[in-house]
Amino acid sequence: MSRRQFISRSRAVDLAALVVVLGSAVALVALGVSAEAVGTVALALSGLYSTWLRGADDRATAEDKKKELSL
Repeated sequence: MSRRQFISRSRAVDLAALVVVLGSAVALVALGVSAEAVGTVALALSGLYSTWLRGADDRATAEDKKKELSL
């Protein structure tokens, strides 16, 4: 996968994650959940996404190193 494809996929995933978090917050507020609970859920989701994203960056870096070694 080229760097350009990785960046465009990353942006699409970022957008999807943002929409999911915002949609979850709106749904929870509509259901009458307290603001503190909504904040906690949003924080937990953003932490999980951050961890997943760092893992994706590590995988991309490992793939780049493998390609450099094969040249």
